[in-house]
Amino acid sequence: MAGNLAEKCLKALSSDLSFSGQPTDYATHGIHSFAAKFPPQLPRLFIERLTQPGDLVLDPMVGSGTTLVECLLLGRRGIGVDIDPLAVLISRGKITKVNTRKLVEAADIVYRKALAEMVKYSPLFGNNSWEEARVKLSSRYDEESREFINYWFRPETAIELLHLVEVINEERFEEDIKVLLRVALSAIIVTKSGGVSLARDLAHSRPHRDLSKKVPSALALFKRKVLEIARAVAELPPDGLCEVVRGDARRLPLESEVVDLIVTSPPYASAIDYIRAHKFSLVWLGYSLKHLAELRKVYIGAEQRPSSLPRLGVPDVDEFIIKLVEKAGRKGLAVAKYFADMREVLAEMYRVLKPGKPAIIVVGPSVVSGVYIPTGELLAEIGESLGFRYLGRATRPIARDKRYLPVSANSSRSGIEARIHEEDVIALIKE
Repeated sequence: MAGNLAEKCLKALSSDLSFSGQPTDYATHGIHSFAAKFPPQLPRLFIERLTQPGDLVLDPMVGSGTTLVECLLLGRRGIGVDIDPLAVLISRGKITKVNTRKLVEAADIVYRKALAEMVKYSPLFGNNSWEEARVKLSSRYDEESREFINYWFRPETAIELLHLVEVINEERFEEDIKVLLRVALSAIIVTKSGGVSLARDLAHSRPHRDLSKKVPSALALFKRKVLEIARAVAELPPDGLCEVVRGDARRLPLESEVVDLIVTSPPYASAIDYIRAHKFSLVWLGYSLKHLAELRKVYIGAEQRPSSLPRLGVPDVDEFIIKLVEKAGRKGLAVAKYFADMREVLAEMYRVLKPGKPAIIVVGPSVVSGVYIPTGELLAEIGESLGFRYLGRATRPIARDKRYLPVSANSSRSGIEARIHEEDVIALIKE
């Protein structure tokens, strides 16, 4: 069976993995922006070819839940794990099948009750200031969070969001309904350039404040977003068994040898700072900036650097890292930590996979201090040192406006055109 799966893996790797022109927002895939999503056709290809209905598929760094949605659509069981609270919320929302009528009715209740609170601050009711609303805002959030909100959100937007959050939290909706309402709230904040904050390029890059930005009504945008989500949820099959767990891929909450396939896309060796964008909605959902700053330190690929150079026991990888640190210094140490973290992830992936079952890893290269880091090749070598058999890899092109990748060391261009526009798809199998 393992030999047959290995052949199927290699055949899948030889397919056209660009998926050029294919839709990426069907079902619930498009309900929330998320940096560096892989196209749904990529996990679908391997799930279809390497598993049977009812098999268990794992994504240990589930991100926005793309793998899990495909598991639902294909009749596979799926489990996703992620350390990022917004990733967990979005993924749960994407696989949550609810009565869409109840969801729309809940959104209408939230809209009307939040609007009723907003009316209280209207000059028509003898109140021409936001002072009462500011007092309420101050009672809900600590000083650091208030400063963040005041910087990135207009006062009227902040009050709208405050009342939306309050109603969602206080109403006795079903928990699945609340999950989707919170996803909708987050989705109108964390967007590339639209949304209700003053930020531009929020979902895919480093945000910057634009005081000239035309900000739509958060109430109206929220209601429209829930309608959009309801239409998307209606495309999900009526049954299916998928689950999202808040956890660490370095310590998976799974028994050994229970997984039939792993499909995942880990962060890059020079990490995307997910918290930088995610805090824009997480602060409204009750997370303090201090807590998020502490959480960031334990992310895989986080910029926190180790005090000493970790050794992985893989000669070629250790040699590469030593040379990188000699040239890049502290930045090189951060990359060394990334590969040490990923060694733990790969060890856990090996542990939970059944013998003879494959793992598919989709990862992009990085550039640090002008040094090209062949992340996929190095991860494959680490995997082999842990007992995996390396089956092969394919390099897939990435559309210029899709996955967010680092700047190429050899590029003379600027902006988005300077970014690396390819990534590796690595196939390993547990012996």
